[in-house]
Amino acid sequence: ERGQTAPSMAGSDDWGALRFSAADLTHPLVAEFRDQPASGLFTAFVRQYVPFEADPIRSRVALRYENGDPAVVTSNQGKGRVVFFTTTANMDWTNLPAKGDYVSLMLSTVAFLTAGRDAGRNLLVGQTATERLDAVQSAMELRVVGPDGGAMEPEISPSENGLSLRAGPARDSGVLTMMIGIEARRFAINPDPIEFDLTVAGSEGLDAQFAHPVHWIEAERVAETGIRTASAAELGAFALYAAMLLLLIELWLANRFAAWRGPSPTKPGYAVGQSPLNPGYAGGGPA
Repeated sequence: ERGQTAPSMAGSDDWGALRFSAADLTHPLVAEFRDQPASGLFTAFVRQYVPFEADPIRSRVALRYENGDPAVVTSNQGKGRVVFFTTTANMDWTNLPAKGDYVSLMLSTVAFLTAGRDAGRNLLVGQTATERLDAVQSAMELRVVGPDGGAMEPEISPSENGLSLRAGPARDSGVLTMMIGIEARRFAINPDPIEFDLTVAGSEGLDAQFAHPVHWIEAERVAETGIRTASAAELGAFALYAAMLLLLIELWLANRFAAWRGPSPTKPGYAVGQSPLNPGYAGGGPA
């Protein structure tokens, strides 16, 4: 890229001076904002930014201002990526951080920067690990340690970008480590997901494997089983509510008829042990 290194600014003190353009949103970093004119990205104001001239060969403009100047520029540097914002990430020059879509823009930026970085470092058992070497690295001491901790034979072979260090195929799951001089490059060797597919074995195969009958549920009956389980749970809840209701009724009845157990010693007109339901009731009344 070719840009001005001096701190030259553009814009004015008016927050309404400039907005981001909603046109030509083809870059993956901002593609999710396409056809979203009401997004906070396009309602935000920019007061200042750094004028920047993007090299059309080495970089790509992901987002522009309404005046056509670049707002976000991306480029590839070696095996990595660079994203350059011409305005600030805080509220000094723009109110974009106050918009809800600022978080979405930052998440898209991180996803763009990290996409594909580990794609070649996650392999399945039976696959071969490959790492690109430059001329200096190809002359260094090369060692490979397999997932089981044993040494593997490294192999240098030509590739599209020069030379590559190859090791494999990996026979076990775990971590495979390539030592290029004193630098370690690690690969995750994972079991093939097909190994977790029990339908390949079938009910008879599982019975033989576990030496015990296995309850097998066909895929089309999974939903039905879920409905039955939910019904049983609902019935259990109903029984619990019914028991709580009976308990409340019992407490109410006990409280309702507690007054007929006998007169209070402090209540005038009745002797201790007398009540209207007691045979010993003498017909007395309140004094």
